[in-house]
Amino acid sequence: MITGTKYQPGPDEVTLIVRGILSLSNLVVPDDFFDNWHWVIAVDAFDYGDPEPLAALLAEFDEYPANVRTLLSDIVRGKRKPNPKAHPTVKGKDRMQAALSGEALRDHIDTSSVFFGDRDGEEPTDVRRGNDASYRQDKTSTAERYGISKHTLGNLCRDLKQKIERWPVL
Repeated sequence: MITGTKYQPGPDEVTLIVRGILSLSNLVVPDDFFDNWHWVIAVDAFDYGDPEPLAALLAEFDEYPANVRTLLSDIVRGKRKPNPKAHPTVKGKDRMQAALSGEALRDHIDTSSVFFGDRDGEEPTDVRRGNDASYRQDKTSTAERYGISKHTLGNLCRDLKQKIERWPVL
């Protein structure tokens, strides 16, 4: 789905893009991670000072996943609060959407140049050079699409990778 100048992939597109890219990496994404993607986005937005996505989900759903119930309990008890020092360049739900952009994730995924080189009969270093050039161009266009720097985009990708590794803890 395209809205304005910001690209926000739909849930099915997100799953296809990310699972395809992650299949080339050593990072294992739990099956239910993307089933609960809207909760990941809402909690991340809450942590960075935007409670609206989380409030909207609470109003919309009658039942919540177990890990979300624990999180909500911590918020009500005051154990979990938004980071008061956080001044994100990308607001709310756009943080994780930017990180999920296929171009942005490639920086944090170890693709095997040897595999691609052997498959196509090319030298792995030539394949790697082509991938690196393509990646730099893709990273620049993704950062421009969200109005952020390439460094910020890298930080968002790192945050997403940490969320995947810590799953089901939000």
